[in-house]
Amino acid sequence: MKRSSISMIAIVIIFALIIAPAAARLSTSGLKFEAEAPRGERVSYNIIVSLSADEPAPKRIDVILLDWYQDPRGPNRGLEKNPDIAPYSAKEFLRVSPEKFTIKPGTSQKVEIEATMPRGDGGRYAIISVRLMPNATTDRQGVGIALGINTLVLLTISGSKIVESGEIENLSIEEPISSQMQNVTAVFKNTGNHHYRINATAFLKDNRGSVVATASPEIMGSVIPTARRIVEFSIIPESELKPGTYTVEAKVTLANGTVLAAKETNFKIKT
Repeated sequence: MKRSSISMIAIVIIFALIIAPAAARLSTSGLKFEAEAPRGERVSYNIIVSLSADEPAPKRIDVILLDWYQDPRGPNRGLEKNPDIAPYSAKEFLRVSPEKFTIKPGTSQKVEIEATMPRGDGGRYAIISVRLMPNATTDRQGVGIALGINTLVLLTISGSKIVESGEIENLSIEEPISSQMQNVTAVFKNTGNHHYRINATAFLKDNRGSVVATASPEIMGSVIPTARRIVEFSIIPESELKPGTYTVEAKVTLANGTVLAAKETNFKIKT
């Protein structure tokens, strides 16, 4: 199994373990608020929060606005403050109502989200965390731990200058060098002002520049501005490589094929 597949399975398992206790008790109708509007226009979105009917007692809910942090391996987390995303943060102009409430078993509560699009260019991003707060008298599974579900906020200022750019900051080949498979890691950064989905391909070339193998791992989700994404390639040639010098070129593109970045590195197969 390729390293990228193993990593994705591990991430899914960890995410499931974190969210499972909350999902059995709390649910929301929407996990993504995505809108496009010009400066000064109001946009809105509703989240319906529901509590399972088999819960023994009402629960306290907090709705918290957070900065968006995107882990280089893909998972999204909300932080009180993320300095990197500050120029593109939506947290300061978003409003939620109600921010706190108590919900009874088997009932639902509408949470209204609204924002007035700001000046500037590109996109604005945040995470809205709907948190099931611990109850000291009834909750015995972990003291002081709030379980919750996140809604991603992706707002685009229409009519503004949208910059979709990026760079491969690092490209490395895992040791030891093998004549049968090359494990390659690229670190890509979104240097633009808007989110986008990416495709990535690694090309293995011989000393004449002929491509002898390629690899194109699946990349989940969009990359938000300032975020990095680690892309892992397992390149397997059809036949064992002969001694000589080889080149690995990694290329990252938009979904429409526009090239965002490319980088090369060399390695040798010894006798």
